[in-house]
Amino acid sequence: MASTLGLLAVSMALLMQPAVAQTCFTVNDASFESTTIPSGTLVTMPNTGPWYYDNSGDVFYVFSSLGGISSGADGAKFAGSLQSATSPVNGFSQNLTETFGDVDGLEFTAYVATSVTGEKNTILSMELQTETGVTVAALTRNDFQLSSSWEAAVLSWTKPAGFAYDSSAIRIAFRFSGADVSIMVDNVTVCSVDVTTTSSAAPTTSGLSTVVPEPGCVAVADGDFNIYNDFGNEQPLWLVSDGWEMSDQNAVRFAEAADTYMAPSAASLGSGFIFSFEMGGMSNLSQLLPFNFRAAETVSFSARMAPIPNFDHIGTVRMQIFADDNTEIAGLDVDAASLTNSIFTTTVLNFTVPMDASYTDSAVRIGFTFTGTGPSIIIDDVTFCYNGAYIDFAPETTPDTFPISVSDNDFSSTSGTGSVAYSGAWSVDSAVQVLRGDDTVSGVAPTSNTEQFIYTEESSNTSSGIYQSLPGTYESGQTYRFSARVGRALGVTYTSVFSLEFRDENQKVLAARSFSTEGLPANYYAWRHVEFEAPAELDGSDMIVGIRFGGYGASPAFAEVAVCRETVSTTSAPSTMAPTTTTADPRCAQLADASFEMYDQGPENMYPTDGAWEGVVATNMRTIRRSSDLGPTRAADGRRYMVFYDVSEESTGIYQETGLMTLPNETYTFSAALGTSSSFLGYSSSVDLVIASWNGTAEVPLASRTVYWTEVPENDFEVFTVSYFCEVGTCDYFDDLRVRIVATGLYLSPAIDDISFCAAGFGITTTTTSTTTTSTTTTSTTTTSTTTTTGADSLFSVFCDHPCYHSALSCLLEDEAWNGVVKRGVTLNPGCRLTEPAAGYVFSNITTVWDSVIINDAGSFTQIDLSSLQYVGGDLIIRNMENLDTLIGQTIEVSGELIVENNYALTDASAFKNITAHGGCTFTNNPSCASCTALHVCGEVTTSTTTTSTTTTSTTTTSTTTTSTTTTSTTTTSTTTTSTTTTSTTTTSTTSTTTTMDPNFYGNLTCAASFERPVLREALSGQRYIVGGIYVSSACGLLDTTLADYTSVERIDFDLSIVNQASYKNLAVFSSLEYIGGSLRLSGNAHISMTGFTAASLVVNGDLIISNMGSVTSITALNGITVNGECFISNLPNCPGCTCTSIGLPEPSTTTTTTTTTTTTTTTTTTTTLLTATGPAYCANINSQTVFSSLLNNKQRILDGIFLLTGCQAGNSVLTVNSLIESIGPITLEGNPSVTSLAAFGNLMYTEGLTISNMDGLMALTGFDGANLVIDGNLTITGNDNLASISALSGVNITGTCSISNNPACSGCTCASIGLSAFTTPAPPTTTTTTTTTTTTTTTVNPVFTGSVTCTTTADINNTIATLTGRTRVNGGVSISGTCDPTPELWEVLANLEHVNTLSILSTTATNMSGLVSLTSVNSLTLRGNSALTSLSGLEGLSTVNNDITIRGNTPLSSLEGLVNLANVGNNMEIRDQSLLETLEGLESLTNVGGQLYLRDAGLANFTGLSGLTSLPTLILEDMDLLVSVAGTSLTVIDSFEIATAASLINLDGFETVTSITSLIINDATLLEDLDGLANLVAQPAECDVNLIATCTGTYCSCADFPSP
Repeated sequence: MASTLGLLAVSMALLMQPAVAQTCFTVNDASFESTTIPSGTLVTMPNTGPWYYDNSGDVFYVFSSLGGISSGADGAKFAGSLQSATSPVNGFSQNLTETFGDVDGLEFTAYVATSVTGEKNTILSMELQTETGVTVAALTRNDFQLSSSWEAAVLSWTKPAGFAYDSSAIRIAFRFSGADVSIMVDNVTVCSVDVTTTSSAAPTTSGLSTVVPEPGCVAVADGDFNIYNDFGNEQPLWLVSDGWEMSDQNAVRFAEAADTYMAPSAASLGSGFIFSFEMGGMSNLSQLLPFNFRAAETVSFSARMAPIPNFDHIGTVRMQIFADDNTEIAGLDVDAASLTNSIFTTTVLNFTVPMDASYTDSAVRIGFTFTGTGPSIIIDDVTFCYNGAYIDFAPETTPDTFPISVSDNDFSSTSGTGSVAYSGAWSVDSAVQVLRGDDTVSGVAPTSNTEQFIYTEESSNTSSGIYQSLPGTYESGQTYRFSARVGRALGVTYTSVFSLEFRDENQKVLAARSFSTEGLPANYYAWRHVEFEAPAELDGSDMIVGIRFGGYGASPAFAEVAVCRETVSTTSAPSTMAPTTTTADPRCAQLADASFEMYDQGPENMYPTDGAWEGVVATNMRTIRRSSDLGPTRAADGRRYMVFYDVSEESTGIYQETGLMTLPNETYTFSAALGTSSSFLGYSSSVDLVIASWNGTAEVPLASRTVYWTEVPENDFEVFTVSYFCEVGTCDYFDDLRVRIVATGLYLSPAIDDISFCAAGFGITTTTTSTTTTSTTTTSTTTTSTTTTTGADSLFSVFCDHPCYHSALSCLLEDEAWNGVVKRGVTLNPGCRLTEPAAGYVFSNITTVWDSVIINDAGSFTQIDLSSLQYVGGDLIIRNMENLDTLIGQTIEVSGELIVENNYALTDASAFKNITAHGGCTFTNNPSCASCTALHVCGEVTTSTTTTSTTTTSTTTTSTTTTSTTTTSTTTTSTTTTSTTTTSTTTTSTTSTTTTMDPNFYGNLTCAASFERPVLREALSGQRYIVGGIYVSSACGLLDTTLADYTSVERIDFDLSIVNQASYKNLAVFSSLEYIGGSLRLSGNAHISMTGFTAASLVVNGDLIISNMGSVTSITALNGITVNGECFISNLPNCPGCTCTSIGLPEPSTTTTTTTTTTTTTTTTTTTTLLTATGPAYCANINSQTVFSSLLNNKQRILDGIFLLTGCQAGNSVLTVNSLIESIGPITLEGNPSVTSLAAFGNLMYTEGLTISNMDGLMALTGFDGANLVIDGNLTITGNDNLASISALSGVNITGTCSISNNPACSGCTCASIGLSAFTTPAPPTTTTTTTTTTTTTTTVNPVFTGSVTCTTTADINNTIATLTGRTRVNGGVSISGTCDPTPELWEVLANLEHVNTLSILSTTATNMSGLVSLTSVNSLTLRGNSALTSLSGLEGLSTVNNDITIRGNTPLSSLEGLVNLANVGNNMEIRDQSLLETLEGLESLTNVGGQLYLRDAGLANFTGLSGLTSLPTLILEDMDLLVSVAGTSLTVIDSFEIATAASLINLDGFETVTSITSLIINDATLLEDLDGLANLVAQPAECDVNLIATCTGTYCSCADFPSP
């Protein structure tokens, strides 16, 4: 159907023979004479009026002469450009004072000329526009037909009936395209044309023109582009018909054949044709045809094309055949070189549909995409035909269609003005409204015609939408089509979806097709439809059609609907497909319909409530074939995926039983592929992947993962996983496992596909990949590792507590590919009932066990032969073996204890000897075994410690316990204590059997942030051995209570490191600690003393590092400690004489080889220093030189910095021990005049600060490479008397301040001399704001760029501009840094961006963010080290940061006012190293910070500006020495509040609204006098550590003063 505006305009042009009277309007500076040309022949046209540029990147000029043009057409001057175009909005315009309502028609005249005749490179478009840039009419001129003589170009226009823009001012515009020097213009006039009708002939209108189809051809709506052939000038193609859709209202133009400037000798068909005015806009044009793809059929898409006469085209036109979801199926590129000048040539794209094509039921879309610069070739006579040779799809003839009556199909029955409630035949929700087109409010509907439409302002407020019961009933086997003509407004971002539905009489959805509003063409109406073939069970039932709204925000406008029935049905459509499974791997569950392929009846299906998945909510779970608008354009597996249409209707999601059950030591992984749609912008949901067990009565969640939509890729799928490990002792065995998918949040869910659920598998791991492991054993009886080691294959663990396991154990352990290593432990528990043969296989194959070996009442076997066993990393325990009579094994090293007990049948352990048990050797209750003694087995003297009960009245038992201590010498000291106990008893002995808890904790325990403290605190529950290390660093905020459950720890296999903890004092929790496999490091802790360790029994296999702790006054508690590495003790200012030698250890050397000898085993260990040292390295006196040098030796990274201080008396040798250093924390070189070389820093690339002061031996800084060095902090060079050059630092990049002074021999040594600006004493910043109003119309095929854009140098700027031109969204990162300073041209393309996943602007000289004016949301934003940034103006549109925002080291920044509309930060907000930032004003709109608010070293005096925040997960204040008050917030809840340093803070007044704090830590607030500001806390924080240094003057002085919880 032709648009109303189009048809009426044609009618007026055909019927009215006008009697014309003209009134001319004032055009200011019509001949460009007001611009003065001081000298030469040209001057830049002012952009201050009356003419304004459309694009500030292309400069326009006023000329007095150019080429062959010696003067203007009217006066001496004229206007144009030296570069015709780089984008489709290039030109200038003027708004007149008159409106379109003042005229019946217009005549727009300009004189045109070309400077060099016959250039063939440029065209000019004269346009009548609305004041917002909507083009009403246009006239194009080609420079080839022009000369240097001026000639008039006249654009005549008659206003059509129903014109929508009467209230708009008239804008006249000149737009340029092509290349090189433009066509010149002068002497502009605009006159009204008053038209009166002189003929009263009845109006005759022309309907939509179509190519009359030949046999086997499809009707292409307006295929000859002929509907406006009676207009004398061009029309934007959007006025032509409803058939064609395009990317932009001004992108594609219609012109008539009579226009000799643009047309070939004759139009191909009719008298009109189309072309793209500027291909640089990536314009496109397409049409959905009433035809479906059919298997094996050949189709032909043809068009006749020709070049613009005598024009040099740059670019191509791509003919394309699409599926109805806009996926290209076939394409053909056509360029001007393949055509003949001024003659139409027929071009054909042929394509044969494959037999197995996934789109065989899809409607066909044809189209053209224009790529290049300047105007495109011209197109006419579009046809689409088919050969009819298809297989099993549809009849050879196009089916006839019969319309079904729909009452009020155009919603015209409702009367009224403005937005009114609907009244008529449709049942509607109350939120649905009706509006007439001529009453349209901007942003509601297309403005291209005036018909009435229906819509809702808030899609989430409707439930059923609108629906109507139709006359007649469903007939089985008949196909029905429900269509709606729908459109969206121009320039509005939509976050809604809608669904066209066939329903039954109970409102059950039978078939649906969903669309995203954002995916519709802008500013005009287009048809969308759903088809449905009625099954037999619906025969005779009532037919209902409906439109359901989804997402949120405004819906599109619905102008018209239609329903029809086709007389011919397809061959029988499949009701379901065979159930799909994920894989044939026996370790994986055979999930039914894992890729949602079973119910494949059309583009979109309602998943049945009785289908393969359980828990389905009717009509809400939908499977999509490829993409409608609800997901990516492809499926992750197969051709369908699933979505939840409205997440708010989901509560428990869907689930399926897996057929697998929980087995001990097994790992299970649940995976799903997730993806989002590129055309739906309203996501606000997440997907939970849940592994659960079913014990027969209840579902028990075992593991889950929440995947937020922001993590999910756009228009693609990514696999997300969650795993569960069934740990011995905590996992219930043999429960059934199920998987569950739950969507939470609002609106549409991400698309879900390719579900799998697998166990790690039983057997030997020969290969490890990210997704699949291969096991040589398929029996489900024992669990092994899925992680490999270098070399031969090893097992993860061996476990048995059920008879079904032992056959698998024997098969597993005799496998020839196994290397005999078990990475965890061997556990044979009661219930295993291992037989003699199986036991033999088990024990004869194991050589090394990294954890404990526990054999406890495990079977009836009589012999345990451990002859192959060489090493046990934990305990070796053999107990309660009722039939065991023989124990064999020799030369076994046991890191823990050897325990043999309660084995009543054991008689022979004569071949069980030479066992080294570092944790002790205990034999108990083995009454028949004379050889079961520590003396025999372990070389110790012992007898049983357990009284054996007899029936005699008196029994005397002698118990001897032997404790063995092994040191680094060859001497073994044994201490024997003998006690005699006499008892009288007649009791028969009873033996109890228990399952031993695994004594080991596996993995590293780390705490680097306050939120990790609870994990550290709760990690242990009585374990004695940590198979890993303990690492506590600065931001942890360790408390004495955190490690309260660590008192049982006896062994740590890796390091014990506690660094920079302000509150922690208690080392007594480690009183049981006997062994540290790595290093013991205590550094920078404010309150630790060295008491607590039991030094005499503590062995440190690595280094001992004690440094930088003023609280330490004595280290005598460490006397007797054994250290196999080196000892480093330094910078203990209150501990004179505290050295390594004072506790019996040697001072450090460069290499250490330690030989450890026991009575039976010799172990040689060589310790090689790691390439990373934590540091810091201090040298403040001559005695610390060796330690300082050793910390530097062969290190690439020193995390906490180096400090070479006055008193060290260092020479070059102290530094030059190392030439590897690449990264260091802060560097301070101070007062060491004997250092003359900095060659040690030749490889340095990163440091957190550099200070060089009073280093009088330095003449230059040779060694540093400034061009490759980043200083993430301050640079200070001062007081170096002989320093003559600092050129080695030229090009250095810093994020902090630069201060270079008092270096008398260094003439010209300034920050500027090495390319930096100084901010040593910053003056109050001056902020200059420039506001520019730009009217821009951008045409682009795909405004979304997927990928990352990085610009680091000036050479990258042009590529960055080219990549981002026309983009509004970047699904990836944009990073601007270094010498890629934003130029005006770069800011211009950045100004179009509305969303970027990750935006980073680093170390530039930008003064503000004025180029980001369109930005509304980012996932992450980082502004760091921008040395001239004074304000954030330009970010006023930013409302959401989904993840993190970091503002750091932008030295002159003094205001956050540019963030005035920022409301939500999804995770962390960091403001750091901003010394001039005195206020948080500008953040008043901020209502949510989802993670940590971290303020460090900012010049804030209070929190004014944070009034919108009512709760915070974490608030950290560090180095906030200017903060005097916390007033300014509305906080009521702070989960974790920590003050690390706030030297000026006196009280917490301002936090009176706070009622809840879970964790409160305050350190180094030296002036803080009380906690009265927190008087309204309802309970004492669960974790509380407050150290008030000042005398408390208030009521609340400590944690204890708050109410008990």
